[in-house]
Amino acid sequence: MKKDSRTICASSRAVAGLMREAIEKGGRFQMMAYGTSMLPFVKNGTRLIIEPFNQNSPRIGDVVAFERLESKELVIHRIVGKRTKGYLIKGDNSKMIETCNFPGSIIGKIADKESDLFFGIFFRQTTAFIIAVLSRGRIIEFGWKIGKIIKQYMNNMA
Repeated sequence: MKKDSRTICASSRAVAGLMREAIEKGGRFQMMAYGTSMLPFVKNGTRLIIEPFNQNSPRIGDVVAFERLESKELVIHRIVGKRTKGYLIKGDNSKMIETCNFPGSIIGKIADKESDLFFGIFFRQTTAFIIAVLSRGRIIEFGWKIGKIIKQYMNNMA
C-alpha cells in the first residue's frame, strides 16, 4: 500500500468517529480497506469512498460501513438480508452474519472503489444483489476456497 502526505493511520474507532462526522454533515469519506473479509470483491488496500444514504434506505447488496455495537470496531460488509429490527450483514469471505440497525450502527455505503468491479448503475445494483444472495448462501466462500485449492494444485504441477 503506497502512502502519500495525505495518509493517516488511525485505530478503527477513530476512523469510525471521523467517518460518522463527515457522513452526518452530508460529506463523503475516503479510506483504504484493510482485511480479507470482503475478498475477492474488495481487496486489502483498495481505496473506498463512503457516502451517506441521503433519502434512501440501505438495500440488499449494498456494501456498508458500520460499527459493531460492543467493540465499536469499524467494519465494511455487505447487506445480505433485512429483518424488522435491522439488516443482516456479512463479509463476502466470512461465515458470520451480523445484525445492524439503520440509522444507528450503519454509518454509510460504499459509493465507489478503485477498481473496475462495477460497470454502471444498472450493473452495480444487479451485481450487488446477486453477490448478496450468493454470499448469504455461502456460495462465494465455497467458490473462493475451491479457487484457492485449484491455484495451489496448478502451482504444484508447475
